[in-house]
Formats: sequence, structure tokens, C-alpha cells
Amino acid sequence: EYDTTTTYGFNVMHGVIPRIDATVGIVDANSDVLPSEYVLSRNYPNPFNPTTTIQFSLPERCHVTLTIYNIMGQKIRTLVNDTRAANKYTAAWDGYDSFGNAVASGVYLYQLHTDSKVLTRKMLLVK
Repeated sequence: EYDTTTTYGFNVMHGVIPRIDATVGIVDANSDVLPSEYVLSRNYPNPFNPTTTIQFSLPERCHVTLTIYNIMGQKIRTLVNDTRAANKYTAAWDGYDSFGNAVASGVYLYQLHTDSKVLTRKMLLVK
């Protein structure tokens, strides 16, 4: 796995294979209204090709992982793995695994895992 951290909305990756490009940013940094619950929104577009966007909300500061799995439950890629402040965030997935390989068309699951909540949704990659 790769150590991925985001600084001021820019993706900084250590030990990266050049193909990997997961952008993660804050949806609305100027909003005074913080989320009141954990939310994992539907990705858009869905179905997608070649890239999709995933939005999630955190009501409190916590450690969060956002991971992509294939339909058999095998981990494909981790987009987020760090501590985040309460806010709304987006992450983009380009259809590549952790090794820089393009994945096949099909159904994939994305899971938001925090200290107190686990949320999962599915998406469809069509090539």
C-alpha cells in the first residue's frame, strides 16, 4: 500500500507508481455549516469511464479510509487513509488499482471506514 496524504487539497503520495492519481479535496472550505452525520454519497457519474467522483461527509475529526473493492471483496485501491477534520470531501478514482494497472469493467464497491461508522456503496465501471 501507498502512504497517501492530502495537504491543502493537493494529493501528496510517497513511493508512488506514476500512473496513480487519486485527487482528494474539500468540497466547500468556506461553508460555516459542518455535516451532522457520516455520509457516503453515490459516486458520479455511475456507470463511469474513465473516472468517477466519490463524495463523503464527516461530522467530527476522525481517522478515515476510503477503499475500493472488487465484487469478490478483494481490495483494489485505497484512496484515503488519514485523519480528517469534520467537513465534506471528494475523492476521484481513475479505474486503476494500487499497482497502476487498469481494472476490468464490472461492479466495484467503495467503503468509507471511520472510528465509529462503516458505509458501503457500489459502482459500475463500463469500458
